[in-house]
Amino acid sequence: MNPLGLLSRLNPVTMQAKLIAVLVVAVVGFGAGWSANGWRVGKSLEKSKGLVNSLSLSMKFLKEENQRSAAQFRELERSNAEFFADLERRNQVAAAARLKAEEEAAVHKAAAAAAQSRPPAPVGRECEVLAQEALDYVKRRRQ
Repeated sequence: MNPLGLLSRLNPVTMQAKLIAVLVVAVVGFGAGWSANGWRVGKSLEKSKGLVNSLSLSMKFLKEENQRSAAQFRELERSNAEFFADLERRNQVAAAARLKAEEEAAVHKAAAAAAQSRPPAPVGRECEVLAQEALDYVKRRRQ
């Protein structure tokens, strides 16, 4: 069977009408596909725009939080610097007080050692020796 022979028996007008019908169906199908693809791309684009907006809001929030955190960090650094400066000052005051107390303790130890190493008061003069020691103590306290 010859395909050309089959085509040759068809009416040219019918053939032209079928060809136009096929072309119309193809164009309509292509248009429908194009529209459906456009809708799909439009939906995807809409999702992308929503995601971009969401990310923009997130970035804005994160920038604000970052600035707030940086300000809090600077405040914390300043507070720590003040704390350690005050701690150093207090340590210096405590060291000076300790040295002064050690000096005073050395004086008192020497006085106690001198009192313990003194010979006992002569018999009958205990009151005079005791009064003299009290006067010496008062004089030392006023110095």
